Amino acid sequence: PPVPPPVPSVPPPGPPTLPPPGATGGIPAGPGGVGDPGPGITAPGPGEPVSVSVSYTLSRPGLRRRTLRVEVRADGPLPELVLVARTGDVPPRTPVDGRAVARIPAGAAERSRSVDVPLAQAHLPWAVRLLPAAGSGATGLALNHPRDADLVIR
Repeated sequence: PPVPPPVPSVPPPGPPTLPPPGATGGIPAGPGGVGDPGPGITAPGPGEPVSVSVSYTLSRPGLRRRTLRVEVRADGPLPELVLVARTGDVPPRTPVDGRAVARIPAGAAERSRSVDVPLAQAHLPWAVRLLPAAGSGATGLALNHPRDADLVIR
């Protein structure tokens, strides 16, 4: 099957700022330090209201485990989201750090949504992260990420 093109990055609003020590890509570092940032949150900037909170989990169902299932939960309408992947064990921080391997279309509020990604052509290990699609109007989105270690598919 054809491979989708990389998703262009979304420039941050306003002047760039440095993340706090130990954080990279706007995702705070957790108790494990930079190498293991723990659960991260990509949140709106100062003064922006949070209108939708989104979290997701990854699993490999079935006996052969040749599929990656992304289960997304939200408390409101979703903007378009992309699952960005790259070979290795460091998850992408922005859409340009890898390539979009799955899309979750924008839509009305739903309790949960899932998408299955075939792993037959993947060069494992594969590091993934769910991110807002470019131009998706993701203002006010708080995206709760699993720990980086949980975003690596082996």
